[in-house]
Amino acid sequence: MMYCYSLALIVHDSDVFFYDLSCSGEHLDAYNSFPPYFGQKRFSQEAVESQRHKPDVLGPLLPPGSSLDTLRTLLNADWWDAYDSDSVDENGMPVDLRGGVAEDDRMTQFGTLLRLHGDAGEYPFAAWRDAKTIDWQGFVALRFSR
Repeated sequence: MMYCYSLALIVHDSDVFFYDLSCSGEHLDAYNSFPPYFGQKRFSQEAVESQRHKPDVLGPLLPPGSSLDTLRTLLNADWWDAYDSDSVDENGMPVDLRGGVAEDDRMTQFGTLLRLHGDAGEYPFAAWRDAKTIDWQGFVALRFSR
């Protein structure tokens, strides 16, 4: 059987990093670095847990030398660590972010850990929007249909 993985990465205003992972049309995992970011009130525990990531499904995709523990540490830094240690206030905001993680940096670290670009260097695609040589007007939207 042939497997086709799809991994979408999104950073919103350097404040929130999301990913969505599917394989052969089946949703495997999703990640939200800061679940209360768009909320008006504190999420219920059930709502938060429904957004909890499961990085173990990325295990088969990790290149040699990368570990699930490193991936978990990267993904849990800041909000998820605060939530798990009950260090969030009544609005679900962390009591102490210890400087916080710039989410575009987290995405770069994530891409580098998974070697999404195929080499051992730093994941380069986080800087696409700032690149002077890309002709964004030349991109064509492609839509999938069965």
